[in-house]
Amino acid sequence: DDKGEVRSTQDTGKRILEAALRAVDDEAADAVHRERGWRFKYKKHFVKSVEISAKSPENALKVAGAGLDYMYDHFEFIRDGQRHVLREALRIYKGGFGTGVVAGQKPKPDSFELGVPYNGTTLTGDALQAQLDKWVRLGVCELSCGAAISQVAQAKPWLDLSDRYFVLLGAGAAMGPLQVLLAHGANVIAVDLNLDKIWRRLIGLAKDSCGTLTFPLKEGCEQSRLSDDELYTAAGCNLFTQTPEIKNWLLTVHPGKQLCVGGYAYLMGDLFPRVALAMDVIIKELTEKRKASVAFLCTPTDCHLVPVGAYNAAKDNLRKAPLWQKMIGLLSMGKMCVKNSRRPVTTAAGETLYVCDALVSAQGPNYALAKRLQHWRAMLAREI
Repeated sequence: DDKGEVRSTQDTGKRILEAALRAVDDEAADAVHRERGWRFKYKKHFVKSVEISAKSPENALKVAGAGLDYMYDHFEFIRDGQRHVLREALRIYKGGFGTGVVAGQKPKPDSFELGVPYNGTTLTGDALQAQLDKWVRLGVCELSCGAAISQVAQAKPWLDLSDRYFVLLGAGAAMGPLQVLLAHGANVIAVDLNLDKIWRRLIGLAKDSCGTLTFPLKEGCEQSRLSDDELYTAAGCNLFTQTPEIKNWLLTVHPGKQLCVGGYAYLMGDLFPRVALAMDVIIKELTEKRKASVAFLCTPTDCHLVPVGAYNAAKDNLRKAPLWQKMIGLLSMGKMCVKNSRRPVTTAAGETLYVCDALVSAQGPNYALAKRLQHWRAMLAREI
């Protein structure tokens, strides 16, 4: 940091998970505390946290709340040499942004159609339904996934998003939904870095659509007085350094409209949990004060609860694995090509839940923490 102190991201992540588990299970928290070599042994503790949370809604909410509270009370926001605990900083800084709006230049179609890019083409209508059936039969996706896409494709009124408002944190993310939303006429409120090239692209995409794009402008800037080049330069913000101001701005933009806020920003290494926390600050405020719904782009390389069908399929696939994969499992001493289905969890209510451990050790504990943080926020937001 600016004092020359070295702060271990691994130790920090370890303390966060310990604090989260301490809320419901001292034994599991103690195991985290005692763990050495966290970089390569973190995985089992994150899996354990999911299994403990699955025991009851109370467990899930306590673990989520304690983990996030620890981060809000221990991460620091530093500006102009002044340090503030994150929770305090959010109260201190009162600034905001101006607002820019760009309307799409394409006419709204009489009806919208869901298209899924695949093999160099876009599947729609009957072709999409046939491919969904094939994917389900082959086990490419679960039945519930195929059924959900099919339902959306056939529900034409759902596809007109011209009366919907979406906040995209990391709007330009490669895997984010910006282009799909604009293509369906949505009103997108975009948050991304204040870089000319980013806003040249985002504003260009908005103009080439039937949707609208709302975005932050430097305070004091009036869009009507800016050329296109000046607009690209004036647009945008920084999730790391302007977190309070972004939060303040989003609480006021498009007042009275129901929002859906999604966190899509991604950065490598220790920057990922930091940007995930910055997004969480904003998402927390919007869910509590504007009753916004929440969206995240989950990762398959995580620990998830799964339907019994997926659990059984995983066990069956392991049984049918080719010999060379089984040999890798043996030669790696259980580190590679091992089963990801866990022992079922029996909840406090007597229900049986199934866990899939798809965490990948090589991705590291920072990645696991950032994704777990998103699960925690989703659980807490659901209770509002």
